Amino acid sequence: MKLLPTSIGLLVGLVPVFSQEPDPPHQDLEILGPITTGAPSPEASTPVLPEFAVVKSRTTRAAVAKTAEFPELPSIQGIVNVTVQRVRDPGLSDPAPPPLPLPPDDPAVVARKEELRRSRPGWNPVILSATVHDHARSLLRISLNGKPESRLTAWSNIDFNHFSGFAGYRIKEGDGSTRDCRWLPMGIGNIDTGRMRAVLARQGKAYKAPDIPPLPDLTADGPAFVVVEGDRTAETMNALAHIHDLYRKEGRRLADAFLARTQAHEERKAFLLANPPEPEDVKIQVWKREKPLNTQEGGSVR
Repeated sequence: MKLLPTSIGLLVGLVPVFSQEPDPPHQDLEILGPITTGAPSPEASTPVLPEFAVVKSRTTRAAVAKTAEFPELPSIQGIVNVTVQRVRDPGLSDPAPPPLPLPPDDPAVVARKEELRRSRPGWNPVILSATVHDHARSLLRISLNGKPESRLTAWSNIDFNHFSGFAGYRIKEGDGSTRDCRWLPMGIGNIDTGRMRAVLARQGKAYKAPDIPPLPDLTADGPAFVVVEGDRTAETMNALAHIHDLYRKEGRRLADAFLARTQAHEERKAFLLANPPEPEDVKIQVWKREKPLNTQEGGSVR
C-alpha cells in the first residue's frame, strides 16, 4: 500500500495529509470477527443442579449496593436475604484429571505447533487510543507491538467511536499470506466542545480549543490524517494508513453499527430508569464430601 502525501495550501509549513489511493478496490483488508451492534447476547442456558437434601439452614439480612449497568444510572441498593445451607453430599463425579504435560520435543507437540503455525495467521498488537472531538476529529495515539519507539500522534477526520465495535483487522499480503492486527485494547474518550465551553463559562473560565490542523471533509474526500509527532517509519505509518484505508472500505458499515449501539444503549438505559432493578437474594449451599476428591498423584483433597 502506498502513502500519498497531499499538499493543502492552508496548512502551515505544508504539513502533509496522508491518505490512501482509491485503487485497487481494497481487497487486502478485512475486519476481524463480527461488528457489535448493541443487540443482546443469547441467554446462557440454565445449569441443571442436583437435588440437595438440606441438613441445616441459616438466613440473615444484609444491605447491599451494586454498581449499575451504566455509569449514568444510580447504584442498585436494597436489603437481601443471605441463606447458607449445609446439605448432604450430592455425590458429584470427580472432574477429569488434567493430562500430563508432554516435553517440547515430543513429536506430537512439534506437529501441533507446526499445524498452528500453518493454519493461523501471524498477528501484531496495535495499541491505539483516541480522543474524539465533537464526533468530527480524533486525536490518535498509536504504537505497535508495545514498542515505545513506535509511538505516533496524529489527527484524523474519522470519528474513532466507529472503531470500537470489533477486535481488529486482517491484512492479506500479495503472496497469499495473512497478518492480523488487534487492538490491545482501544481506549476512546469523547469531548463535546460546546458542553465544555458552557461548563467552563459557568466557572468563569475560557475554553482553550486544541490546535487541530486542517483536514479534508470526510464525506467529500474520504479518510485522512495529519501526523503531529512521533515515529514516521514505514511500519508505523503503514499501520495508520491501513486503519484509514479500512474505514474507506467499511466506513458505512462501521458508522451504522455505532448508531445501532448508541440507540441500543439509550433504549436499555431508559428501560432501567423506568424499571429499576433490585438486588437478588443469595443462597449458598455447602457440603463435605463423603468420598475424598482424587488428585493426580493419588492423594486427596478434603
